[in-house]
Amino acid sequence: MENLIHGAKWWKFDFHNHTPASDDFGKGDSTHQAITPENWLLMYMAAGIDCVAITDHNSGEWIDLLKTALATMEASEPKPIGYRKLFLFPGVEVTASGNTHILAIFDISAETKKIQALLGCVGFPSDQFGTSDAVTEKSVEQVINEIHKAGGIAIPAHIDKASGLFVNQSGNTLKQTLAVEGLLAIELIDKNFVKPDIYSQSKLQLAEVIGTDSHIAAQVGTNYTWVKMGEPSLDALKLALHDKEDGIIRKDEITIDPNLIS
Repeated sequence: MENLIHGAKWWKFDFHNHTPASDDFGKGDSTHQAITPENWLLMYMAAGIDCVAITDHNSGEWIDLLKTALATMEASEPKPIGYRKLFLFPGVEVTASGNTHILAIFDISAETKKIQALLGCVGFPSDQFGTSDAVTEKSVEQVINEIHKAGGIAIPAHIDKASGLFVNQSGNTLKQTLAVEGLLAIELIDKNFVKPDIYSQSKLQLAEVIGTDSHIAAQVGTNYTWVKMGEPSLDALKLALHDKEDGIIRKDEITIDPNLIS
């Protein structure tokens, strides 16, 4: 494993995160519900995270709020106590038909309206934004296709846990989902999880990432994936996921900062 290649370095990337826009954020705790966008950003800065995917349940409400707060922090002098450089990747956690969760991650330039447009395309009820209980009219396969069509990266969320792809699907249904063109990664929580035979037979060998799926402050920064990129961007992320082990390292696969390895 080389340290730097063509100016690239390893960035600490948390692929799965929630804000007060998700109805289960803080599990109803009023202190969590009162967290401001600046407070939320400072939590990730304090945890040493470099890149954060904003993936609320069927909502992009907080994306513009966080981007505005970050821009204000970056422009202020002196900087707020605890400030460090942070890259935000707008996204959403879509609940597809059958209650299977799919992460969508978009370019750094994306705004709340991008997420609203995606949710409209997959038929998610607008009066249920922010909840994980309601589902889209579309199948998992269709949701993934819509994410790709919108220019994003689709990552089946926590595939080995509740509402995960490998728990909810089997047989031909799973086979069809795995056959969707352009799938690059899955979010796997337990590295020792035994994947279904259908996945092994597909010979896909998708990149396996991990995020915190943080709903409370104590979870922030506890899970992440190292991603090799020059400067963080959606294209650089796609390339790293395509390269798999040459472009990503899960937190549970290494004990030190890979940038320190010569």
